[in-house]
Amino acid sequence: MIFDVNTFLYMIFTGLMEVPAYIIAVPIIARFGRKRPIVFSYTVTAITLFCIPVLPQDYMLAVVILAMTGKFCISCVLQVIFLYAMELLPTQVRARGFGTSLLVSKFGMMLTPFIIDVVGGIYPWLPSIIFGILSVVAGLSIALLPETLNHPLYETVAALEGKEENKEEESFQSGIKMDEMEALNCTKVGMESVITKFQKTDYKL
Repeated sequence: MIFDVNTFLYMIFTGLMEVPAYIIAVPIIARFGRKRPIVFSYTVTAITLFCIPVLPQDYMLAVVILAMTGKFCISCVLQVIFLYAMELLPTQVRARGFGTSLLVSKFGMMLTPFIIDVVGGIYPWLPSIIFGILSVVAGLSIALLPETLNHPLYETVAALEGKEENKEEESFQSGIKMDEMEALNCTKVGMESVITKFQKTDYKL
């Protein structure tokens, strides 16, 4: 339905949407973290996918705008999701977990053309609904995961599940406490030296 406008023009627009999405995603995740931008982008993508099938054919411009909005949001997700996965997966299983995630994602990419061509050939509105539901499921799944911004990388699966303290976080916190103790000791030594100096000096008013 969307490709009825102009196939080549549509593909150009979808490619151009990736440029600002990749640029804007960087300062956004630095300010708001990884999880919230991903959940927000998945939500907006789902809304656009649910709205596209119900719009009449006469509103083709609105359909294209919704499609470009969804493309922009899902491009932001693609920019952030790999970073979030690498920060979230513990060191014990980071390589295997990331590789498994990529493998599962490739199965989704292989099924996508069949959903569009086969299912869409019978029910033109159904692919958008399917992809919208998958976006909702993905957003809800991400919402259950912890935030990784300004957080040390997890060393073990138990640390990710909260069953034990993260070693890097513990050392980070202990380092802060040591700095505070050193600062207090320096202050104490400085005050003692000042008091001793005044005691040894005979001041006359």
